Amino acid sequence: ALGTVSESARAGAERWVASILPGGNAIRSSVPLDVESFRPTFESTPGLQVASPVFELPAVRSVDDGQEEVILAGIDPNVFQDEGALIVVGAARADAYAALRGGGSVLVPASFAARVGVGVGDPLTLGQPGAEATEFVVSGIVEYTIPARTPDGALLISAADARDLFGVTTASLWVMVPQPDIAPTVFASAVRETATQLAAQPLTARELAADLGRSLDRLVGLFDVLALIAVVIGALGIVNTLGIGISERVREIAILRAHGMTVGQVQAMVVAEAAIMGAIAGVLAILTGLAVAYALVNGGASADLGGGFRVPWGLLVAVILVGTGIAALAGLYPARVAAAMPIVRHLKQFE
Repeated sequence: ALGTVSESARAGAERWVASILPGGNAIRSSVPLDVESFRPTFESTPGLQVASPVFELPAVRSVDDGQEEVILAGIDPNVFQDEGALIVVGAARADAYAALRGGGSVLVPASFAARVGVGVGDPLTLGQPGAEATEFVVSGIVEYTIPARTPDGALLISAADARDLFGVTTASLWVMVPQPDIAPTVFASAVRETATQLAAQPLTARELAADLGRSLDRLVGLFDVLALIAVVIGALGIVNTLGIGISERVREIAILRAHGMTVGQVQAMVVAEAAIMGAIAGVLAILTGLAVAYALVNGGASADLGGGFRVPWGLLVAVILVGTGIAALAGLYPARVAAAMPIVRHLKQFE
């Protein structure tokens, strides 16, 4: 279950990063940069098709009992639409972007929409702290959005609205879209050089997804230790079960030995029984784990698992092989005990 949920979460992370980063590359500066002054520097990047600033600004949402902090991000609808960015739900993708281009519209994250209870067509009153608020209309709901310090992430408006309504002229995040014919590695290297000139941080969808995957692996590693302890306990259980079984089958084993079964064959029989137990346990564990993982991934346990149910086939094969192997090793001691039983004494015992 843990491996399947981990694999599905990793797929969700890749899907999330790819959906919010048009072109798969960006540059993040530690301080906001004036768009008009620094645009030539960004546009001088070799292989660049378009450099699109994202205007981020703190804002508040007017509610009945006061105000709620939100983060707005002004994006270029044309760039995001052309690059297939953002997973829009609740409205036609083209209509949502068209409304964003027309102004006065906002795309809200799915978590925000669910928490606040807003849908497509509903109004939202947004403004900067201490300034006059403006009414926006929700033109669409996005599954993932640009990360922000608020739990829901940024609410997306058009770059034109960010400039015209809120007077924002600086941006610390720049989306870098490559030309279609340039190799991803070559363009990523060019983006890193531009970021170095600006003392900024280059971002790529692949690296961000890899970082999220490594963080997930560290978390899963803690549970792997617990799983290893469970495997050891299971191996001891197999030893105990086989020991009891052998003590109840001493006459059967003695008869088999009397009819010519060798010591090695007795040992092989017991080890084979242990291996079969391990294989069956592995299959049952896989079926149970997949059922639990399916419930977690598709049962709404987390929106971050939106990448879908992804089965780690290699891990499933490893579970069966490791379970069979450990069970076989656990059966070695009971096998030696069974092979060392005196034939005559146990045959006389049951006469």
